[in-house]
Amino acid sequence: MWNHFVCIKVDENKTDYVKCAKCHHVMKWRSRDGTCALKAHVDTCGSKMPRRTLLDLPGFAPKKEMIVPLAAKSEIMESVVMMCACDIRPFRVVEDDGFCQLADKLIGIGAKYVALSAADVLPSTSTVSRHLYDVVAAEKEKLMPKLVAIPNFGVTTDMWTHDKTNLSYITVTIQFIDSGWSLSSLVLATRSVEDRHMAECIRSNVNMELFTMTIST
Repeated sequence: MWNHFVCIKVDENKTDYVKCAKCHHVMKWRSRDGTCALKAHVDTCGSKMPRRTLLDLPGFAPKKEMIVPLAAKSEIMESVVMMCACDIRPFRVVEDDGFCQLADKLIGIGAKYVALSAADVLPSTSTVSRHLYDVVAAEKEKLMPKLVAIPNFGVTTDMWTHDKTNLSYITVTIQFIDSGWSLSSLVLATRSVEDRHMAECIRSNVNMELFTMTIST
C-alpha cells in the first residue's frame, strides 16, 4: 500500500492520516486498522468521489483571524479603481456576490494553505470612490512627461448620454504619434455636462482640460 499512499508527518512525527499519492485524498488511518480501506480507495481512485484535503482536517485548518496589511489593501484598491476604469464597471462591483465568490476562489487557489475571505481584502464601494482621486492624480503624473515630449497632437471629444440616468457626459481624448511611430490615444477627462450640446459647451470643456494639463506641466 505504501506505493500508493504517503504518511502525513507534522514536525517529523507521524500522524493518523495518510494521503493518496495519485489524487491527494487524505484518509484517517492507523496501523491497527489494516489495509482494507486503503485498498478500497485504490480501487476507486480517479472516480468522482468527494476528496478531502489537509485543510479539511481538524487542527490543519488555517486561522481565520488574519490581518491584511494596509499597504496590500491599498494595492488592491488601486487595482479595483483601474479595473472599473478600464472595463467601465461601477464601484459597487466589489460588493456583488458573484465577484466576491470569484475573489474567494482566486484567493483560495493562490494561497493553498492560507485561506482568506474576499471580505478581508476587497474594499467597500465608498472606499474605492475615495481612492479614485489618488489613482487619477497618479495616472496624470505618469502622463505629464509624455505630453511634454509630444510636438504635435490632436484632441477629439465625444458627448453622450447615459441610457438609464439620462445624464450627459463629455470625454476629451488626445491622439499623437509616439517616438516608436505608434498611434496613441489617451483619455484626458470624462465629466458631466449640464449645458446643451453646442459648440461653445464643447470648446469650453476642451479648453478647461487643456488649461489644467498645461498648468500641471
